[in-house]
Amino acid sequence: MPDVRISSSLAPLLLLAVVFVAVLLATFAYRNTVPPVAPRLKRTLIALRTLGLSFAFALLTEPILSFVHRSTEPPRTVVLVDNSQSLTLEDKSGSRANQLRSVVASADLQRLSTIGAIKAVSFDASAREVLTLSPDSFRLDGERTNISEAFAFAKHDPYENTQAIVLLTDGNATAGEDPAYVAEALGIPVFTVGVGDTSTPKDLSVRSILTNEIAYPGSTIPLNATVRSAGMSGERVEVILRSGGDILDRATITLEPGVRDYPISFTFKPEHEGIQQLIVEVSLLPGEATTRNNRKMVAVKVLKSQLRVLLIAGAPSADVSTVRHSLESDKDLKVQTFVERGGGQFYEGPVTESVITNNDCVVLVGFPGPSSPPQTILALLDQFQQGKPLLFILSRTIDTPRLKSLERALPVSVQQGSSNEFDAFLSLPESERSNVLFKINNAPSTIWSSLPPLLTTQAIFKVKPDGEILATKRLAVAPLTDPMIVWRNVNTLKSVAFLGYGLRRWTMHGEDGQHAVDQFLSNAVRWLTTRDDDRRIRVQPVKDVFLSSERALFSAQVYDDNLQPIDDAHVTVRVPSGSGEVAASLESLGSGQFEGGFDLLEAGNYTYAAEVVTGGKLLGRARGTFSVGGANVEFQETQMNWRVLELIAEKTGGTYFHATNLTGLANAVARMPRFQAREIVRSSEFALWNNEWSLAATLLCFALEWLLRKRASML
Repeated sequence: MPDVRISSSLAPLLLLAVVFVAVLLATFAYRNTVPPVAPRLKRTLIALRTLGLSFAFALLTEPILSFVHRSTEPPRTVVLVDNSQSLTLEDKSGSRANQLRSVVASADLQRLSTIGAIKAVSFDASAREVLTLSPDSFRLDGERTNISEAFAFAKHDPYENTQAIVLLTDGNATAGEDPAYVAEALGIPVFTVGVGDTSTPKDLSVRSILTNEIAYPGSTIPLNATVRSAGMSGERVEVILRSGGDILDRATITLEPGVRDYPISFTFKPEHEGIQQLIVEVSLLPGEATTRNNRKMVAVKVLKSQLRVLLIAGAPSADVSTVRHSLESDKDLKVQTFVERGGGQFYEGPVTESVITNNDCVVLVGFPGPSSPPQTILALLDQFQQGKPLLFILSRTIDTPRLKSLERALPVSVQQGSSNEFDAFLSLPESERSNVLFKINNAPSTIWSSLPPLLTTQAIFKVKPDGEILATKRLAVAPLTDPMIVWRNVNTLKSVAFLGYGLRRWTMHGEDGQHAVDQFLSNAVRWLTTRDDDRRIRVQPVKDVFLSSERALFSAQVYDDNLQPIDDAHVTVRVPSGSGEVAASLESLGSGQFEGGFDLLEAGNYTYAAEVVTGGKLLGRARGTFSVGGANVEFQETQMNWRVLELIAEKTGGTYFHATNLTGLANAVARMPRFQAREIVRSSEFALWNNEWSLAATLLCFALEWLLRKRASML
């Protein structure tokens, strides 16, 4: 039974005095009644008024009702069991899966339940509790091994008397933080149990592939792969680079004893635009621990060769020179520049509709200005509405009224113009540093926080509902909510707005500053010119390569002719499978977005065909490719990592055991000084003065008193 206590702002004696005063007042009120009533009714009326007054007076003292529950909890051992696919390997010790299940069913492990409570947890990329610690509770199908997440899960409930952790794993963490570091911070002894053979198994694997993420048709692209051999000696194997059924390049290597890495250089030449899946395969040899790491896949996005960029400036400026120089430094971009000289004229001649049409992307720097020709603005707007991508860079020469006429193509709208300037730093959130626009080759992402301030104006720009702020402005150490960089992607209508100028300041900041400007502009042009699916629909896989045991997930966006999202469409994706095909209907997520996919497709390259139907009519189709069978990191390390398990046990005060000998595990856990039952105290409080039931009880007393008085016809 819980301990019940009542406390208030008044001492208990004063509360009793309040009740005594309530009794006196009630008795005085009913000493003489008109008409006279029976003594029993009078006592009832006095009691009701006393209770009502007592409740009312007591609530003014802010009383609190407390319940204190006390219980004894036995010491708990959390058993963490690795559920990842690496436990399906076979080595010199035999099947790791059988070894793990033997450990789970062993008397040594089950004896832990006789010295305290047990909590069983299965973990791979995430951790979850299992109802019973039995061999059938673990499927060994996880795609990652996150030991640090398992440790965090073991300690997450403060009311559990967790005094020991038993970890069953092969020790190869493929996700999360360093498990030894996380274990040391737990403050709980960890007893590690290594599953697998400590010697290096015989194995051959493709460890890594390094190549360009973006390529162009006809260009020769290098691809560097690393093959690792272990336990081999003198075998000759072939390493093949292929795409689909076509072999693009090949090499032969002779394996040396011990563990060796072999760097291999390939080249390939993409021929068509689109996503090209490349596979590096190494020969299969008898006796390997696994053959599931003998191939690795990478996807390369092949873009149109030499993109044409149209640069239009409202007036000559340092920014125009900076932007033009940066764009021209990219050998894959062909830049055509028009600079306005006043009176609606350009130094290079008129910007005709054919000039705009013949370019893949438009970059506006300080355009339109006060005298920019209306016919050029209208021609640009028409092209933007047809899907021509736009990069807009602010400048002091911008004319706000004329800029408003281009608002339909921008990710922002102009709320208020201003020519007042101030310095502002670029503030890039941590979450956006991996954004495609801010990726800088061979440089840290922190480079953006070290750049000098740019100029900007006090004009007010409002981000459109379908726009997204990538970076904001910052005054010294004071962050602002004003956008600095905004992008927008509505089907094939893409635009980026850079609401700062004075880019020369960045280029004068040294090589890093120049590199940042060059890379940002190059990234922006490539993102803008990467074409999506049909204008009204976009259906695509969420990534280009899926793991063989991973769900092939698709996303879709559906819009009507006015680019308003459609939520009641039926989106179906079909994929060839065997002699027929499989289909998946995507579920609506609202705002024109849909999601769904296929479970456990076989490894290989796939084409997909999607149909979008609304109101019984076909709205559009989409086609594309994706691949299944990317390399699973669970098979990259085939040796049991006993060193990590010994280190975890040493740092936490536990003991390392091998799966084949658990003798003494339960005794080692029971001998720990802290492995004892503890008293758990849980308390809860209710503020009676702020509770509707307290007010109801008070009103009920007065209401009953009034009802009885009325029935007795009392004055």
